[in-house]
Amino acid sequence: MLLAFSFALATRVPLALDVIRERSRLYRETAQGDIENVYQLRVLNMDQQAHTYRIGVAGLDNVSIFGEQSVTVPSGEIADVPMRLQIPADQLAGGATKIVFTIESTDDAGWKLQEESRFMAPARP
Repeated sequence: MLLAFSFALATRVPLALDVIRERSRLYRETAQGDIENVYQLRVLNMDQQAHTYRIGVAGLDNVSIFGEQSVTVPSGEIADVPMRLQIPADQLAGGATKIVFTIESTDDAGWKLQEESRFMAPARP
């Protein structure tokens, strides 16, 4: 039991990521005809020193990311990072598409987290 606890403590990543999708509006169509979703990323640094993290998204081709893709978080602090994703409407199947946000420490390659979310689009006829 003590060995399992020690292993868990030694391999713990002092980082947390929460992805909050804007729920008041499922999606927005831009003037250019793209579909846009808005997210709030909450990055928690549980380490004893500040770290800079790189933010990415996977699961959609040709996605345009608007918002900070790098954030520095002081020790023990939480950073809220607003982010908008846009995709041309003709490249979406419609409905919900699974996407994955990734966050990775730029000063320690071993610290990496992924968090699933959904990209919402209008249903296709």
